[in-house]
Amino acid sequence: MTLGSVEKVRLWTLIGLFLISSLACVHSKNCNNIPQRPSPSPCPTPMPNAYERAGWSDTTPTPTPEVKREPSIQVYKNTGDLQCEAGKGIPLSDMEATLKKNKITVYDSKTQPDGLMHMALCGSPAGKIHLFTIPLSMQKNAENLGFKIWKDHN
Repeated sequence: MTLGSVEKVRLWTLIGLFLISSLACVHSKNCNNIPQRPSPSPCPTPMPNAYERAGWSDTTPTPTPEVKREPSIQVYKNTGDLQCEAGKGIPLSDMEATLKKNKITVYDSKTQPDGLMHMALCGSPAGKIHLFTIPLSMQKNAENLGFKIWKDHN
């Protein structure tokens, strides 16, 4: 289908009218309900911090007293997770509770990769361990529970 010269003139007239009305809308505030981008604020309104939101007047947090720690050591145990069966291993909180139940102080705990290579095969070990920082004096107690001394594999 081809357009005749009259149709081409009408089409270009409509395009021109649309462009002119668009330019007029940019320069004026009345844009016949055409949504406009809001102008950015020159100064953003500052947000109150958590202390101010809570209604506290003192915004400086109280320092936590430092706990004296004896020399520590890191021990670990495999999580028991298997590839393709995530979430079936022992949770970190359960393993930490076992240590605490046996009167072993836990300074820090985390789950991390064991740093070794493992073949990709469903049902084989996922290579994750729970790592605990405990006092050096409690090392033998942890070893009696099946924990091993962590030597960084990096």
